[in-house]
Amino acid sequence: MATPAMPEADSIPQAAIQLVKRLNDPGFSSVVPEISRQLQSLQHSQHAWEVADAMLADDDASVRFYGALTFQVKLNKDGKSLSSDEAHALRVRLVSWFIQSLQRSEGRLVLDKLCSTLATYFIQTPVPWGNALAQLICSLYEERVVSDEEASSHQASLAQVISQLPDSKLYPALRFCNILSEDVATKDHLSPQHRHLEGLMKGDVPNAAVLMHRGLSTTNSDIQSETLQTLTNWTGYAQAHWPRDVEGLLHLQKLTNFAMQYLTLGDQDLRDKATEVFTQILEYHLKFLLRDQLDALCNMICNNLGPHCISSIRNEEADPSVISSAKLMTAFGKATVQRLVEAPSDNTTQQLLDLFQQALQGPGYPGDDDECTVSITEFWNDYAEYVVDALEESSSYSDLPWLETSKDRLMRATESYLPKLCSPPTEVFRNWDEDTQESWSSFREDVWDFLQRVVVVPGTDLLAQLVNYALHSLQSKQYLDLEAAIYSLNAVADSVPISDDRSKRMIATLMESSLFAEMADPSLPISIRTKRTVMRLLESYSTFIQSNAQILPSVLTFLLSTMQTAPVSQMKLADAAAKSLKSLCSSCRRSLTAHLGELLQQSPQATSGPSANAYQKEKVMTALACIIQALPNEEAKGQALSLLLEMVERDLNNAVDYINRGAIEDGELAGTSALQYLAGIGEGMQDSGEHTVVDVEEEEDIQWDGKAQQDAYNFWNGEVGQAIQQRILNCFNIVDHLHNQGDAIDAACSVLRTGLTETVPGPFVFPPAVIAGFISKARLNTPRVEAMLITACAFVSAKSRSGVQRPVTEVYKIYEAMVTVTRELDQPGNDPGLAEICIDLMERLIPRYVDVLLAPADEEVAGIFNFVLRCVVGEAPMLKRRAATFLTSFIDLTGPKAPKDLPPSRIAPSAIMAEIGPLLAAALMNEIGGNAQRSELDSICKPLRSFIFTQPAAKRHLEQALISPHFPSQKVIDADKRVFLQKVTMLRGGRQTNVVVKEFWAVCKGTVSSFE
Repeated sequence: MATPAMPEADSIPQAAIQLVKRLNDPGFSSVVPEISRQLQSLQHSQHAWEVADAMLADDDASVRFYGALTFQVKLNKDGKSLSSDEAHALRVRLVSWFIQSLQRSEGRLVLDKLCSTLATYFIQTPVPWGNALAQLICSLYEERVVSDEEASSHQASLAQVISQLPDSKLYPALRFCNILSEDVATKDHLSPQHRHLEGLMKGDVPNAAVLMHRGLSTTNSDIQSETLQTLTNWTGYAQAHWPRDVEGLLHLQKLTNFAMQYLTLGDQDLRDKATEVFTQILEYHLKFLLRDQLDALCNMICNNLGPHCISSIRNEEADPSVISSAKLMTAFGKATVQRLVEAPSDNTTQQLLDLFQQALQGPGYPGDDDECTVSITEFWNDYAEYVVDALEESSSYSDLPWLETSKDRLMRATESYLPKLCSPPTEVFRNWDEDTQESWSSFREDVWDFLQRVVVVPGTDLLAQLVNYALHSLQSKQYLDLEAAIYSLNAVADSVPISDDRSKRMIATLMESSLFAEMADPSLPISIRTKRTVMRLLESYSTFIQSNAQILPSVLTFLLSTMQTAPVSQMKLADAAAKSLKSLCSSCRRSLTAHLGELLQQSPQATSGPSANAYQKEKVMTALACIIQALPNEEAKGQALSLLLEMVERDLNNAVDYINRGAIEDGELAGTSALQYLAGIGEGMQDSGEHTVVDVEEEEDIQWDGKAQQDAYNFWNGEVGQAIQQRILNCFNIVDHLHNQGDAIDAACSVLRTGLTETVPGPFVFPPAVIAGFISKARLNTPRVEAMLITACAFVSAKSRSGVQRPVTEVYKIYEAMVTVTRELDQPGNDPGLAEICIDLMERLIPRYVDVLLAPADEEVAGIFNFVLRCVVGEAPMLKRRAATFLTSFIDLTGPKAPKDLPPSRIAPSAIMAEIGPLLAAALMNEIGGNAQRSELDSICKPLRSFIFTQPAAKRHLEQALISPHFPSQKVIDADKRVFLQKVTMLRGGRQTNVVVKEFWAVCKGTVSSFE
């Protein structure tokens, strides 16, 4: 299909009509984008007014819709530029088209668009449209466009005119009234040019109220529904814009009593609409309601809506209005929560709270067939929050006479929630759609929040209630109920006073029950969710478990049994068990040393179950290593660690066998996984205590801190310890056998990094030469070169601590590898992430290894700094910030802030600055001159401030950069540049430099006109 050409000027209206018809013609579907573009162009053109008139005169309703839309588009674009006469004439045309549309019995689509267009005129016209509603109503009544003067003269009798409007005219009048309030609400706060709309709307509110009163008095359900929505919008606008205008609000408030009658009508749609109206008012515009109206609404809820809602719930009636009634009850409860808490003896309060309590006791699952409970939970959360806030603000409980009653209410609500938290059977949950599952999960999270509030209210004894519910469920084998109880216990864990003897006894009662034994029994019908929730219990109460070691054997049995027996379909459950095992062994390592032998025996079975995978094995290895680390002497640690290394070596040998047999994929997986296990072992073996940094190869670095450290040094530097460490290093040989080395290199780097955080000698505290030798192989094409350079950063940081001898040779070896990578990378933008790591490594060399930083030949040092400057002027924001930070640190080495004990370097930092000064100034001015983003300026200012503060030649270099033909902005004059330079140099690196830079940058960008 050929693309239609743009029409000639004299045939534009008809051509526009043809474009609309083609737009709706399936035969032109291939050129719809071009048709839309041409149509939009016409709607913005000088011919748009004529086009809109022609479209509205067409017989096709879809064309008439575009006619109204064209008027609206053109008004939004050019409405403000109309003259007074043009604006008046346009209003006459629009009202005339509105009347004609009713004479056509126009459909809802075109009618709505015409109403919206008239609202747009009201908003955009340069001549305020006073009495807009009166003029439109009178025009509808007369079936002609009445003048402004006529509309004003009809003002006194407008109520009579409205009373005589037939439904066919009343509905469009209400529709315009509704859309007007909705559209103005979104516009009049945007700019001063729309402020006058507030006065116009205030002037129209009496007419709107009369119109809505008539709408509420009809028997036409469509009109009644439209009126209720109109009341909602006008109420929202009035309350937001003139909340203190008593007279203006009163017009609408009088309608509220009338509208309240709709809450008990037989028509369900109208009942729901009215319920929605009052729900929104309660939620967003509570102050709009008068005291007697709130009382009337309260009586209606207590005597009608509430009882009907509860009756429907109990009888499992399929009444859709129950949900809307529950939402209204919730909104009312939240709006009056202070009264409901602080007036517990009031009959109405008791009646309402009883309704809220009963609303939680219906059948079904929240989020599925029980939406009522979901809604009411919002109230109970607010109720609990109010109680907690009052407790925090009160100096004495005696100041809260209502507290005992509130405790009782909260505990009764909790009792109702526990069965509601019960998970549906797996087959039921799987049949729910995604929205239902999400809604149910959201409900549980809301109850989680509720319980967290209740538990801090003194005297509620929530912990005992939850534990007793859990024990009862366990005894009766109701495992879904048990899950709900454990879920609730997890919710309150952070607030349970573990130091309290009674709390300890309650938790111990549950932990020492048959809970973990039953969880470990694969023959029992226990859901995955229940087991995972119990695993979370271990994490939630880890502090308690640490001090109650008698619980550990049953817990370990549960976790290991789960891993060993979980079928493939429950792999995630086994993964969770492995994760919990690692967490438990890490936090309880000292309590578990007596069980290490059993765990070493049971672990192979646990990691070879039907759902076993590398993730689980890694977690188990880490768990075992945590316990090994806690053994009392180094010989015992070495023996146990050797057993773990045998498992790793066995897997590595299998990997080599796989590869030799041609099973490359299996070999790669086994080899990489083995290194990941090794990394996990290294993580577990990390000492969590605080000791002095020790280098295993330098005896003179040792700062003795007790016998334990000396034993560690003697053992791990002795023959047996060194043999174990060599076995670990030999594991790295697998990398040479793998074709896809990326994951293996990543894992190897993880192994190397584990020892860098250690502060005592150990098997993973490798000599610097080993680490440097591995990292020095890094090249741009090395798989996971980023991981190698990140390890290099960690190494330099570890060797920069005070008291640690500088391994200069090894650091230089690593640095050379990094320099090679930057040279091969060439442009930082080719891989900003990698470039950022390189800059990070360079920054970590300052100040302790500045001699290494400047050790390469002159041309290499120049290349390094050129690389950094290219990062400053590049497009990557994070890289730019990192480069600016490095330059700041380096520049500071040449000023009074420099450390006094800098190692002597081949080239002095000041000599480097003398060389790169002009280039640095050019780079900084390139960014400040408009190329940087505003969010980057603070970072760019850091090296600028140091440059000015430390370098005598800074002003000259900056001046040359400012007058250079390469300066990026043409929007600043030489005088602006001179003023800028004078200001920043006079500030000498002070904080106000940032302000001056931002102001100058704004001029360079053109967002402000001058710089002074």
